[in-house]
Amino acid sequence: MKRWVICIVAILCLLSGIAVANPLGGSPMGGGGSISGTPIGEGDIPGSAIESPWWFRGLTFWAPFDNPDLPLTLHRATGSLSFTRATIATYVHPTTGLITMAGENGFLYSEDFSNENWSVSGSITVTVDSAVSPNGNTTADLLTKSGGAAYILQSVSGFVVGNTYTASLYIMKDSVTSRFPEFGFTMGVASLFTQLNTSTGEKVDRVADGTVSSSVVDAGTYWRLVLTGVNQGTAFSSYLRPAAGTTLGVYDANATGSIIVSQAQLNMGATPTTYIKTTAAAANALRIEANGALIEGQRTNIATYSDDLTNAAWVKVTMTAAMDQIGPDGVANSASSITATGANATILQTVVSDNSAHSYAVYLKRLSGTGAVNITIDNTMWTAQTITSSWARYKKENTTVLDPLDPIIGIQLATSGDSVAVALNQLEVAAFSSSPIPTTMAAVTRNLSSLSVASSGNIDNTAGTFYTSWTPNFANTVTASGNYYFFDAGGLEAYWNSTDDKIYLTDGTNTISTAALTFSADVAKDLAFTWGASGLSITVDGIDTTGATYTEVVEAANTFIGADTSSANLLYGHEKNFRNWNRQFILSERIAIAP
Repeated sequence: MKRWVICIVAILCLLSGIAVANPLGGSPMGGGGSISGTPIGEGDIPGSAIESPWWFRGLTFWAPFDNPDLPLTLHRATGSLSFTRATIATYVHPTTGLITMAGENGFLYSEDFSNENWSVSGSITVTVDSAVSPNGNTTADLLTKSGGAAYILQSVSGFVVGNTYTASLYIMKDSVTSRFPEFGFTMGVASLFTQLNTSTGEKVDRVADGTVSSSVVDAGTYWRLVLTGVNQGTAFSSYLRPAAGTTLGVYDANATGSIIVSQAQLNMGATPTTYIKTTAAAANALRIEANGALIEGQRTNIATYSDDLTNAAWVKVTMTAAMDQIGPDGVANSASSITATGANATILQTVVSDNSAHSYAVYLKRLSGTGAVNITIDNTMWTAQTITSSWARYKKENTTVLDPLDPIIGIQLATSGDSVAVALNQLEVAAFSSSPIPTTMAAVTRNLSSLSVASSGNIDNTAGTFYTSWTPNFANTVTASGNYYFFDAGGLEAYWNSTDDKIYLTDGTNTISTAALTFSADVAKDLAFTWGASGLSITVDGIDTTGATYTEVVEAANTFIGADTSSANLLYGHEKNFRNWNRQFILSERIAIAP
């Protein structure tokens, strides 16, 4: 009876527009400072521990951005998220804490071997969608070779010499031992062709030239055949032979037979990333870190050999270097150690650039000694860093090196005998540093992220409320420029302005803004935006700004998250638990979701 009375009271409060606390105990936001709890049901009774939280009423869109393996997961939406980034990118894995390469797939039509991007040479027939793939969908293809030399080929361009790449393919297990399929690649002078026993999983590298390796992963009803190599050319060509021999490891052009294959993957790095399906374009995964989805614009690391300080690009003065450390990516010999052989030892790289503002970032870890460790961006001003025995990133940002000098980045060890581990040196022409971009012999560019969802069914242009947890990559004291967008639905848009440090919400006709904000890098802020009959409002960490009437806008086809509708003015930060309602929250509700 008591529970029924509480629910009736809650309904009456709802109908009267009164926001209520959870009368049955627990936080209506799921126990935290934001609406991060997972609702049990989908009822509309506020405050009920059995039904949904009060804030579930009118919820039309919810992207949690909390799972790096399923980054585009939606708890509620019409349609799905769309994400693109034309290049690879790194992120800090929220569980392992390791620098991780975001999932990517350079192969086109990764589940359709009948597509013209997979060029067939010789007598091979492709029967599409013949079996269930490892992901549970009926998208695996049957490849049948009827005789003579034959293969399926896909070539991919734009590879960086010296970088490591991994190709993988799922091949269904069977009991056939009269034919052995072969998967291989060429990258300049580097090549690897590996035959597989589909019954046992045994493999033999028939050809292995350059720094290459292969492995087989037991994936249930499939084997995942994985090929890795250091690129020695600008193009990658992958070859697949359904039947390459009748004796494992020995090529026989007359071998015949069939295999079932699925989920071809091509990514940078020494291990296969989480599989991403592709069609007409290569795909890259949205990066999910502890603070949510990482949205960044295009940046270039103009420093070379970011991890290999043994290279001649790094000039050593009473300093030695060895590439012998487990890096912040957890991979052996992926980072360098430096050791001082004299006082104030230095290791420096001169980078040809202009006199714009530059930012330098580097991962450091103390190996031995207690002396001072300094970093520089000009070989004149040295900044002391307090480093520990654990990897951490250190920065010297927004520094201008005047002509005719070029930036000179590097590290100084004050005490002879001290040793430090170093990884991911990065120099950008920017006021603040972005996520790590590994390099070898040349500068590397990471392209911008573009994240959007269809406006129809998700965003109500009559009345609504947005919530997001925002974690900026930079402090407001950084001399940044421009607007940094939280969302843009076409006319209805919200952003932080770097000139006056205010957050704005506008419908294209009417605009409101907060007072100037003070915030730090990597510290989250709760934001709520509303529009409707009560005008426009912005709530930041419990501080509410209300004003201006709302003029109904014509929405764009897509709403962009962390950018404007032209995929410009990127957020350079994180958004988490991004949600939208088709009703305008009253003040007490806004304070509750953005305390």
